[in-house]
Amino acid sequence: MHCSKVLRAQLSQTVYHTKKAFDKRLDSVPTTAFHYYYQTKIKEMQTYSGPSSSRDQLNFAHYNNGFKRYIRKEWSLLSGTRRRLYYAFFFHFTKIDHTTLNECELARIMEISTPAISEYMLFRNKYKSKFDTIWSEQEATVQRKKTPGTRRNAKISDESMKVTLSNTQRDHLLSLSVDNTRDDIKNLTKRFREMCRECRTAWETCISDGRKLEIKKKWQEQKRRFELQLQYERRILDYNLNKLSQIDFRCNSLCVELPVTHTLVDTKSMDVLRLASHKKK
Repeated sequence: MHCSKVLRAQLSQTVYHTKKAFDKRLDSVPTTAFHYYYQTKIKEMQTYSGPSSSRDQLNFAHYNNGFKRYIRKEWSLLSGTRRRLYYAFFFHFTKIDHTTLNECELARIMEISTPAISEYMLFRNKYKSKFDTIWSEQEATVQRKKTPGTRRNAKISDESMKVTLSNTQRDHLLSLSVDNTRDDIKNLTKRFREMCRECRTAWETCISDGRKLEIKKKWQEQKRRFELQLQYERRILDYNLNKLSQIDFRCNSLCVELPVTHTLVDTKSMDVLRLASHKKK
């Protein structure tokens, strides 16, 4: 009896158009303080579990949205003091100098909401929420006007085709789903352009100068509070980082693996290709 040496593999549908995009996919350095906290929780799970179950737990953490929501809720329930400690851990182990970051970059890492860039953008953000609500209600009205039972019949036909579909038919359905996705993107683009056009018209014709002045004062107050909050966070961050630098603090679950990406065509493989081409000549 001979064992078959058949490699059952399937090509991934993920497409990388540039080497930079591929290297970024391999980069596991967290981009925000919450991502850093999420990675520490995964490492704690791997530490307390055996080597055989660590991979299963890692797959569970990456592909289970319920686990991510649980960690997100746990992060939101942390006190301000503990959260600022994780801010310090993030900058300490990633070797990022927070003094080189501007306000928006630091706020993105700490997940602090940034104010609008202008008083008009503050008005447009509120206008967009109302516009989206009205648009969704209109779409729901159009969907209700469709004949009943169409969705049910389509679902039954899909279930019956699961077994009898050939590869050509599956490719055709996949192309149809891609076309539907493109149509959705076009509809979203059209919806956003329509919102921007109507918002600009409302700002220029329906909003009085007094109302614009009130919106401007509110925007300036939001900017002032945002700047004061970041100044306070920077002072505490400097204090915590100074304390961390004075002690030899080591913990495997808190450390960050710096990016070491290996693409399919590295320097060694390039040397091999050069030698092969030289021998052919």
